[in-house]
Amino acid sequence: MLNKREIVLAKFLNQNPLNFKKGEEDFQYIYKDVDYLVLTPEESLNRVINDFKEDFSSYYFSLAFLSKVIGVEEKVLENRLQQQLDKDNFLYGNDKLLACIKETIGLDNLVKACVEANGGYGYYISEYDHSQIEKDGYLIYRCN
Repeated sequence: MLNKREIVLAKFLNQNPLNFKKGEEDFQYIYKDVDYLVLTPEESLNRVINDFKEDFSSYYFSLAFLSKVIGVEEKVLENRLQQQLDKDNFLYGNDKLLACIKETIGLDNLVKACVEANGGYGYYISEYDHSQIEKDGYLIYRCN
């Protein structure tokens, strides 16, 4: 029996859902060697939050963005973090920055701000084109 996600993906691709294979991840479907994830907005948010938690050091943020999101002046934030900026005024995720985020706006709110600034969850979830398609309350991501 087909589930709602398979039906949504079938509508998007205009294909018969019986041609889909289940992927290794939950809510992952494969059609003609192309992987798709079909998630709710809440599942998408939780996935990105978990990615930030698991590998915060792989993310980098502009000082201007962090200043705006946290609500403090750039110089104050720079002094508080005592971290060397790269040549483009970016900070890489580290324990000190994570602690500052948790003390101020919280990681969930940082993730929400990042998602909004980067055009949606697709920026973080879709390895193929960093986009998402909204269909019937679900978000569809092409992953390869």
